[in-house]
Amino acid sequence: MKTNKRSQIKDTRSQPESPLPDTGRKSTGKPIKRYFTRFNFLLFTSLVIIAALISMLIIFETSQKHFTQEDIKQAVVQAMASATPSPSMESQVYQKVGPSVVRIKVTMLEQGGGTNTVLGSGVLVDNKGTIMTCWHNIKSSLGINVQFADGTESEAELVSTKSQYDLAIIQAYVIPDNAVPATLTTASGLQVGDKVVVIGNPFGMGCSLS
Repeated sequence: MKTNKRSQIKDTRSQPESPLPDTGRKSTGKPIKRYFTRFNFLLFTSLVIIAALISMLIIFETSQKHFTQEDIKQAVVQAMASATPSPSMESQVYQKVGPSVVRIKVTMLEQGGGTNTVLGSGVLVDNKGTIMTCWHNIKSSLGINVQFADGTESEAELVSTKSQYDLAIIQAYVIPDNAVPATLTTASGLQVGDKVVVIGNPFGMGCSLS
């Protein structure tokens, strides 16, 4: 029995194509795309953070003060000044009373008939030129000359004495405008052992403190 080849070819073409066998693998297109999307987001976030940190660092560096040698010198001077101890009590007394102390130059009569110059100290007690000094400085004096703290010199005369206390009062003829009288008080509050400060002109060396 002969078979029609045309019908066989036709029948073969008319048969539906069989589907491809299922291998059990699923498409990976979407997970890969999702992975790259997440990677790009993390990369962008990291770049933003790094840029922000760099900006903050630049701002911090530019805002810092650059110290010069003069700034360092001033800082050292201030540190040394703060470390310097405060003035002593004696120094403060000298600064307060020193301008009231006057130098007294007395021309005295010697026993043989000659003259001699003796130096002493006194203190200005008012703005009228009244000066208190020691009696032994001016006894037997032929002339008295006083020199104030600013260098002003004036002749002076003896006003009164209390030889039993070794005290004398003299009056200057010329008084400087910037004369500073001392403030006097009583000794009733003094106790044995209290400090005593002596200010004067020993040996003509200028005003000093003991």
